[in-house]
Amino acid sequence: MGFRPEKTIYTMHFQGTFLDGLIVKVGCPTVAEFNEMLRWQAASNSDVADVNDKSTQRFLDYLIDWNLENPIDGPLREVEVDRNGETVMEWQTIPDIREGEPTPHTLEGCGIHEQIVIREIMQQWQKAIAGVSEELGKGSMNGSDSLERSLGMGG
Repeated sequence: MGFRPEKTIYTMHFQGTFLDGLIVKVGCPTVAEFNEMLRWQAASNSDVADVNDKSTQRFLDYLIDWNLENPIDGPLREVEVDRNGETVMEWQTIPDIREGEPTPHTLEGCGIHEQIVIREIMQQWQKAIAGVSEELGKGSMNGSDSLERSLGMGG
């Protein structure tokens, strides 16, 4: 009989930030999935938008719940429209996404929010899964010699 740990669920609060009041519950990827995300981000020949979509989709794969709502100014997307044989870009309302309702857990749902909102959520998730603690580095001497070393007592 072996040990099987429970799935990790992070509950992220954004108190004291511009997202104060937002609560996001998200799971933890496997080591293989985490390493794959690192490879996407490190690939120098990658299309940055493609890497961003892949990373966002990976986050969404693990998103359990959030209280994020659609923007009040109306969710729009840019689409190609044929105008008398000429293709033009035009902004249209996204039919399945209504303002003030919960934001769907999809790339399209994320796409209606300002980039800074989704970036902040994903950065907090990445810090959580990478094990970066807010306490990390507090009390550090920032590379300066310790008191013991400066007194000739340390190695």
